[in-house]
Amino acid sequence: MNFEIYKPLIPFVLGLLLKIALDVNLGKCFVKFFFWISFRGIFRKTSVKVSGVYKQYWHIGKNERYPKVCQRQSLVTLKQLNNYCYGEFYAKEGLERYYLFGEIIDRKIIGHWSSYESKLDYFGSFELTILSSKKIKGVWIGHSSENPAVINQHDWMFTAVVPNYKFLVPILFNIKMKRLIKQLTRTQKKAAKGLSSKHSNNKGV
Repeated sequence: MNFEIYKPLIPFVLGLLLKIALDVNLGKCFVKFFFWISFRGIFRKTSVKVSGVYKQYWHIGKNERYPKVCQRQSLVTLKQLNNYCYGEFYAKEGLERYYLFGEIIDRKIIGHWSSYESKLDYFGSFELTILSSKKIKGVWIGHSSENPAVINQHDWMFTAVVPNYKFLVPILFNIKMKRLIKQLTRTQKKAAKGLSSKHSNNKGV
């Protein structure tokens, strides 16, 4: 069988698969793992480049959950696949993990963000403007499961950084350690609850 006749169909099939993945809300996973693939030859268009490492900081009014500035900023690596981008960032100095997924339209990035562990915890949408190769600024909007009737919105800023090994390692190590401590605390609480329950059952016997 001559497979040469099918070669012109490859770009079309790849483009169709990408479109289906995006339509069924699998776009963020596709961009996260396959951002290194170039689809420029398929879509015949180029988008503004936003991929890279940024320091992100989102503003909010008086809030008991995030009272400190350091709890609302972190590094984020934006991964870009044609005109879509994906990134993961942290809050509370690494204790809470979030992701953002958006589409680049001209010099705008429009999309949604959410808690990585639970979409019902804290989630919303955003619209950002690409001001330059080093600065992105816009507005986020969202609410939490704690108070679903209240919708918050405020500024969201991204500033490009040029990280090196010495710069990244302490930050990533700090995040990993805090998440590990959080997991150990949860495990200890569950164990203590189990022992308390067992002790109560023994008393009733």
